Parts: sequence; C-alpha cells; structure tokens
Amino acid sequence: MADLLLLQDLTDCGDDDYGENDMIGSILDITTQDELLSPLDRLRKYVDSDNLFHRQMIARSIVDTLKAVSDEDKECSAVFRAMLRLSEDIEPSVRSELMEQVPHVAMFCHEMSSRPYFQEPISQYIVQMIVNYLTDTNNQVRKTSQAALLVLLEQGVFKKSDVEEMICPVIVNLTNADSSDDLRTEAVALMSKVATLIGKMLSEKLFLHRFGELCLDSLFHVRKVCAANFGDMCNVVGTDPTERLLLPRFYYLCEDGVWGVRKACAECFMAVSYACSASTRHKDLTPLFISLICDQSRWVRMAAFQALGPFISTFADSSKSGVYFNDDGCLMAISDELLLQNAIKAAEKKKRENADSYTNEHNSDTYPTSHPDTTAETEEIKLGNKSEESAFNEFNFWSCPLPVVDTTSFIDTNNTTSQTLQLPEIETETNSNHTTSSETETELTDTPPSAPSENLTNIHEQSTESQSEEDNVAIATGSDNDPDTAVSEEEEEEGVGGESDQLTGEGSDELTGKGSGELIDSNDPLHKALVEEYIMFGEHAANIGSTHVIGTQVNELTVFQNTNANIEDIHSEYYEETSAVGSADPGSVDYDPFSHQDTVPQSLLEHYISMIDPARAQTVDLEIAKHCAYSIPAVAFTLGRRNWICIKNVYETLAQDMQWKVRRTLAFSLHDLAIILGQEITCCDLVPVFNSFLKDLDEVRIGILKHLSEFLKLVSTDLQITYLAKLNVFLSTDNSRNWRFRMDLAEQLIDLCELYEPQEINEYICPIALTLASDRVAEVRKTASRLVAVVLKHLRDSEELVNCNNLIRTIINRYAYCPQWFGRRMFADLCQSAVDERSLPHEQFAVDLLPNLLALKNDCVPNVRMAVARTLVQSISPLEYFSSYKNPQHEPLISAVKLLQSDGDRDVRFYSTLSNPYKHHEDAVRSFVFIDVAV
Repeated sequence: MADLLLLQDLTDCGDDDYGENDMIGSILDITTQDELLSPLDRLRKYVDSDNLFHRQMIARSIVDTLKAVSDEDKECSAVFRAMLRLSEDIEPSVRSELMEQVPHVAMFCHEMSSRPYFQEPISQYIVQMIVNYLTDTNNQVRKTSQAALLVLLEQGVFKKSDVEEMICPVIVNLTNADSSDDLRTEAVALMSKVATLIGKMLSEKLFLHRFGELCLDSLFHVRKVCAANFGDMCNVVGTDPTERLLLPRFYYLCEDGVWGVRKACAECFMAVSYACSASTRHKDLTPLFISLICDQSRWVRMAAFQALGPFISTFADSSKSGVYFNDDGCLMAISDELLLQNAIKAAEKKKRENADSYTNEHNSDTYPTSHPDTTAETEEIKLGNKSEESAFNEFNFWSCPLPVVDTTSFIDTNNTTSQTLQLPEIETETNSNHTTSSETETELTDTPPSAPSENLTNIHEQSTESQSEEDNVAIATGSDNDPDTAVSEEEEEEGVGGESDQLTGEGSDELTGKGSGELIDSNDPLHKALVEEYIMFGEHAANIGSTHVIGTQVNELTVFQNTNANIEDIHSEYYEETSAVGSADPGSVDYDPFSHQDTVPQSLLEHYISMIDPARAQTVDLEIAKHCAYSIPAVAFTLGRRNWICIKNVYETLAQDMQWKVRRTLAFSLHDLAIILGQEITCCDLVPVFNSFLKDLDEVRIGILKHLSEFLKLVSTDLQITYLAKLNVFLSTDNSRNWRFRMDLAEQLIDLCELYEPQEINEYICPIALTLASDRVAEVRKTASRLVAVVLKHLRDSEELVNCNNLIRTIINRYAYCPQWFGRRMFADLCQSAVDERSLPHEQFAVDLLPNLLALKNDCVPNVRMAVARTLVQSISPLEYFSSYKNPQHEPLISAVKLLQSDGDRDVRFYSTLSNPYKHHEDAVRSFVFIDVAV
C-alpha cells in the first residue's frame, strides 16, 4: 500500500516538477547504493545483517560471488569464511538456503581444481559444513544436507580419505542409541544410500557390521528402515557377506512382531534374492517368502503377493528359458539347437552331482539311527561279511524312492517268537524297512509340532542335517493329522501288498544265497543285517526324493497346513494328482506339467497360480489379478517355453478378467511374451488372446496397437496376411476425440510395411494411410504423411509401377487441388516426406510432384505458403540435383524461394530464410527429455 501511495505522490507532483516531455522513471530503475558495490563488498556488508532477507539473499548469491572473485585467492578465502559464518546462522531458513548452494560451490571448486588454491576448500570448508548439518536440529536443514551429500558423492567430488575419515564415521555415530529417534532413522537410510555410492570395500569396512546390529535394534522404526534398505546393502557388499552376515538378520526381520517391518521385508525380497546364490535362494529364501505370503497381516500378504512375481524372476536361467537380454536390454531368443545342447549338458551334470552326493552321504554313515537291538549285530556283519555287502549295489535303486509299506499286512507284530517268511525280490527288505520307519514315525508324532515362526528360526539357525530331520518331523506330523492322506496311504499299502505275493526274485537269490522258495529265519544275523541296510537305504532314498521338486512340495505342503488351512483347500487337488503321476505323456490323463520343471520352487509357483482365485481378491488385495498380470512375462521368462503349460491357464483366465486394467496390462506385454514363448506357442495360445483384445475397449486395444508391428513379426506368414484385413478396425474408436490412437496406428503401419508385399500394401495399408492423411488433427496428418511416403516407396520398388502412379495421381487430385486449405498444406507436407524418405527418384519427383508444389507459392492462405516454404528450403533446395544450374527446375525453384522470402506474412518469410528453423528447438527438446528421464 505504501508503494502505491508513493507512486501516486510522484504522479501528482509531476506537473509541477517536470516538463511536458519528461518521462517519470520507475522506482525500479533508480540506481541504489548497493548496486554500486562489488559482489564481495555486498557479501561483507550483509553477512552479519540483522535483516533475515538480506542474509538469505547473500546465501543465494554465494556461487555468483565466488565466480566473480575466483581470480584472486585472498578474495576467495573471504568468500569461504563468509560461508562459514552463514552456516552458523540462527535462522534455519538461512542455513537451508546456504546448503542448497553448497553442491554448486563444490562443483565449481572441483572444476577449478587445476589451480592450487581450489584443491583444499572442499575438504576444509564444504565437507565440514555438510557433516555439521547432518546433526542439525532443523529437519529441513538435515534433509537438504543429506541430498547435497548424495549428489556430491555421486559426482565423485570428495576424496576417499574424507569419506572414510570424516563423513562415514559421523553417519555411524548418528545411529547410536544416544541419538534421537529421528536422527537414527534418517542415519540408517542415509547409510544405505551412501553405501551404494562408496562401493563394496568401504561399505563392508565401515557400515556392514553396524547395519547388522541395527537390524536387531529395539526401536521398530530403525528395524523398518533397515528392512526397507536391506536389498541395497546386500547388492553392495556381494553374495558372500550377504549369506554369511546379513541373511541371519533378514530372517529375524521377516519374523518381526511389527507388521510394518515384515511388509518392508516383502517389498525388498527380490533385491535380497538377487544378491544370494541359487542354492540359498531355493533352500532358505523360498520357505521364508512363503511365511510372508501366509502372514496374519493382510498388508504383509498384499506386499508379498506383489513381490511374488519379481522374486520368481530371480530364479531365471537363460540356458533353460531360451531367452536372454542383450546389452541394450532387449529380449532375444536363443536358437533351439543351442537350447537343446544346454539342456542335455545340464541334465548330465545334475545326474553326476546326484550320484556323487548319494555315494558320499552313504559312505559317511549319516543315516538315521537304527533300532538299538540290531545296531551292534549290524556293525559286526559289516566288518566280517564284506562280500555279502558288496553284492548289494545301492545306486541301482536311489532314483526310485521306495513306497511306504505297512509291514503289519504281512507280519504279525504281536508274535515275538521266531518267524519265517518267504523272501520276495526286494519287498521283504522294504517291509522291514518301513516297519522300523513306522516305529520311528510313531515316536516322532508324539512330539507336538512347533509353531511356524519357530520352525523358520530353526531352519536358518541349525545345520543342514538338523533341517532334514525337522522336515521329516513335519512330514510325519502332517501325514498323521490328515485323514485324507492316511486313507490314501492305506490304499497304496494294500496295493503294494497284493503285488508282493506275485514277486519272484532273482535278486533275492543273490542277496540271501538261497532259492526263492526256501524259508529263512527272521532272527538270522545276516537277515537282520540286510534288513538294517535296507532301513538305512530307505531313509536315504526318502531324503533324496525330498530334494526333488515333488518331494520339496510335499514337505512345504505340511508347513502350509500348519500355517494356513486355506492354502491346503486351494491346492489339495493338485497334490492328489501329483501323487498319482505315472506317465510323462502330455496327452495322458495323469500328466502333471509341474513335475517336469525344477526351475521355480513348486510352492512359489502354486501361490502365483492362486493369485487368480477370486477369494484372493477378498482376503488379500482387490488388484491382485493386476499384479499377477504384470508379472506374468517375468514368470514365463523364468519357466521358459518348455514349461509354459504351467501358467497357461493363468494367462487365459487373466485375459478374460472382468477388470479392464488386468486385460490392459496383458495387452501391453503381449509382444514380450511372444518373444519368450516363440512362434509355435504364440500362434497356438497368444493369437486367440490377441484376437479377443482387438474387440475390447480402447484402453485395452491401445496396448496391442502400441506394439502391433512387433507382435506380428513373431507370428507365421499366414497369420500376418490374415491380419491385413483386420487393420481397419483400429480406425474406429469409442471416443472420436482419441486422436492419439490414430497417430499410433500410423506409426505402427510404417513398420508393418516391411512385412508385406507391395500388392498387399497397396490393397490394405494404402487406403488406411490416405484416410489418416485427411484426419482432422494436425499431428495425425503429420505422421500419416510419413506413412504415405513409405507406402509410395514400397510401391515404387515393385516391378509393377501402376500402383505407384495411381497413388501419385490420387495424392495430387485429393490434396494439391483440395478446396480446404489444410488439404493443400497436407500436399506440401507429403512432398517433404517423399523427399526425406526418398520415396521417388529425383527426376520423377521433379516431373510429377514439384510443379504442383510450386503452384502453391501464391496460395491465399499463409499456412499453405509457410508449408511450401519449409519444404522448398529445408528438403528440396539442399539436394544436389535441384541445386544444379543444368536442372530445368532450378530456375523456377529459385524464383519461388525468393518470392516467399518477400512474402507479406512474417512466418512465411521466417521459414523461407532459415535452412532449419527447428534445429535449436529440437536440440533443446532432446536435452530436456534426456534430463527428465534421468531424474
């Protein structure tokens, strides 16, 4: 208000003090005394000013002041000393303003480091200032200093010694218990971000031990931040420190009592898995992730299901999936021959490893303890009768886990007297084996099952042998508590018992030295030794089976039964089918596709398949189907085309989902899935989905339209021709104002021209191109002009030039003589695109199109003349053919350009003068887009 009154006073007194021709200047034009001061003098004057705004102004201009006095070392020292005084200002706004300028000051000093003076200010002033601000009482100042620190570390401004001795120790000290809660949580997050910038060696030396301690902190905010940044720390330090030091802490965090900590663990699970070895991923992380999926908190389950697909992707192996990412990040398919060779090598290697593993474990006598009454006798027989033992070759039977047989169906266990029985080929030993196993299971089932959290803790704290024992306990407990399983086992036992009477064995002759019809005493020492050997072998065979995918899923099913009864209900049908698998023929009724893949743990794959269950949307997340659809390319990439059958039903169900967002997600990834699966599976399974999306909403159709050319390149030639007649369906949209849909269609048709013959292009694509060239939206017409030029080029390259000449005449009649001005302007754009795309030889262009273009130089509409000027100057005049004086079109071209340069419209003169008026603008747009993407 005072300024307005002052202006009014100056206006009122103008008639008395000024002449009629004098102009009253603005107050802003008055030169003040401060403007006469040098930047350094102004800094000295206001650095200690009582006015807050003066100190803020000085803080904002500190970079300009330093640049102004950079030639004098003494004046530069004065600037840095003033910065130190400002850094101690009592007002947080001043300190925050100063810290925002510190990165710019540091970068300037780094650029001027060739001069001796500027080699020290960073360590002497800037580092100390940032370190002090990390402990500032004001939150905004701390946030600004943390951002400045990360920027300077990323730019490599600091010395390694400064980082190791000055910055990192302060960050570690801020995490101590004597610091405030806010400082501690901020310090943990900053520690994780700094670790990614300083590298593995310094992070492992300075941060790793302290980070592990903070994962066990009593403050749940600290544990939550540790869990959120756990993946970053694991990727920095590498696989060995992660598995040796960090994973035990991660197990603890996944069982934390606060659901927010467990949710953070689920969100970073993929990053943690990526930093671990394949064996750890399978053995330890998989059951840990299952516990998060079955968590009691809905928020944890929601985060776990969202991370399930990314976690499965960490199991990917290009040698099995048949697809890999090249250096540019594009999906590339491996040839079938190379894929087959890799599969054969992997199978042979796995067979050798299993054989060696079995031999080593059998020779190390690590089997479960036998019945105490027969242990001593067994040892005596082993030592004194090696010939009998060598007659038995365990390796012949390791790959066939022996069935569970109840010996009570053959032997009366109540009879304690000496019994005799006829020894079949192998069944006798099997029965004796499982008699002891049954006694062992009876003893184990007396022990109550531990809680899921306790089981997980034991899994990760005990050795591998203890883990196997706990798994056996879980299997025994689960089978005793499940009546359905018990009934199925009794049926199997009756079947095996019925078949055992029919067995006659040559092998029994070798094992006992007696004929098949002879009777032996069950108390015979040799018989007891063989039975004991089969007991131990049977347990070992069961262990080998449990390491297989099917064995693993049975063990994990018991964990699910103890943790979440709903999981058993959802997947009980699958496990019943798994137990009855007897044929590898895909056409068989009993064929189980899941048993033939060992890339992804069965439990994870089963939970991923359950994401399409409508019950999941009610109990977990309403958008769980969308997350499933989003991850399906990664899951398919991990499984490979050979195991596509495992998730085929999931994909078909998602393609028919009621939510258009789910179908839209699938539509945008359809081309990537086609690359992963190959042409054969694409034509069989993806093409029907593609056809259904063609008739869907525009929000879904845009997904397949964006990558239409990429998808059609992956299908057979017959299907490519079939879709030519369906391209015009993209011209109709639900909303006519959706002009971007038509522009995308024009861009895709440009690429599709490479797939078809000129005759097919002329019949199907050319009419669509001319329709788009007459669109109401200028951007669509601009893209369509390139499309028409590409069509013209393909028609010109064909042997028959009739179609090319017909298109040229159509272009001239429809656009060059169009009564609407935008049609005539479109003709100028078409000529420019034809020259840029080299659609026609220069001679033919000069004869067929150039005369009609020059005729538009006198058009009544300035926009038409502007387009003509741009085409002549930017595209035609620079060509050597038209710039030659021998060319008959040279003189008309020069006269047309001169006429346009003297046009009455300013824009026409502008485009007829500059060779490329958009050059600087395009460069600026490119740099802006690059910066935006980088941020």
